[in-house]
Amino acid sequence: MTMENRLNANQAEKVEKQYREHPLFQVCKAAFRRYEVEMKPLRFKPAELFREAAIMLDNILDESTSDVQVYILEQWDELSTKISRYEQYAEAEDIYKVTTAVFYVVTLVLRLQGQKHYAELSDLILEQNRKNSKISIEEEDQMLLDFAPFHDELRAWIWQYSDSSSYLSDEIENVLSKKAVVRKMVGRPKKTGGFKPTSETFNYKCTDRDNKKNKKLNYFYQALIQLSWISENNTIDDIVDLFSGKQPKKKIKWLESSAILLFLLNGLEEKKYITIPKTTTLWTIVRSHFVDKSGNLLTARPDYHEPKRKKNNIEFLIGILNPATEPSAYLQ
Repeated sequence: MTMENRLNANQAEKVEKQYREHPLFQVCKAAFRRYEVEMKPLRFKPAELFREAAIMLDNILDESTSDVQVYILEQWDELSTKISRYEQYAEAEDIYKVTTAVFYVVTLVLRLQGQKHYAELSDLILEQNRKNSKISIEEEDQMLLDFAPFHDELRAWIWQYSDSSSYLSDEIENVLSKKAVVRKMVGRPKKTGGFKPTSETFNYKCTDRDNKKNKKLNYFYQALIQLSWISENNTIDDIVDLFSGKQPKKKIKWLESSAILLFLLNGLEEKKYITIPKTTTLWTIVRSHFVDKSGNLLTARPDYHEPKRKKNNIEFLIGILNPATEPSAYLQ
């Protein structure tokens, strides 16, 4: 992280105007509200919190840092120094809490990103936070609860952002540029911390007795076909493999929105009807074995939210795979 100057009021206003609806900015505002009392003496603003979180995230996702873990450990002192740069008599505890707010935002985003190595980094950041700050476990839990309303939109953004060639921190600096026209992004190479395909798939927790597992998966497949949610070019074998820990012979063409697929699979996991290998994530499996109707990798839309119009169909499909019941061949 470079030691850029703090933002003045006009610069902070410019950044907030540009990004106030951005999911990362929304989370930064929630963190700001939790420590607003501590931030006032430092004249720290939500836009600055947003900027610092973007810089740290980009440096982690870029993975151009020789040792990301060392980078994380160095950030506490550097960020604390930067925050207090023009506040010679600031209380150390206030500085620590503002630094903590930035670290917690980054921690949340890394967890939502879903890749295993980022979850491990997230744990490392939390550990570093606890060592340096005087924040209690109860206060930590409350901050994470403050972030809960933003999880869906933030998750959708980070999934897409991890695979993109853009850098939010660069874009913010462009917004702050004195030039009337935002300069053309020179652009660093595509972030290397994004999507890494996996051959692993789901495991459907249903007995094989009397061929019950295959019967249920067959009804599930037929329902997906009747709903026109998957292509008729996909066979029952593709679905059986997907839910039996095997790699399907061909990718499953998903004809509906990625939000519907994610809510369907999340529902099956929450009910414990399917399990996911600990070495991967649901989203990684989806992007490895599904494509959209044009044959492209699925992407998570920034406006990812519960698809209420399809809720009954999603619940019906989840019900088909309930291991305790007999399947039904009829759609509601």
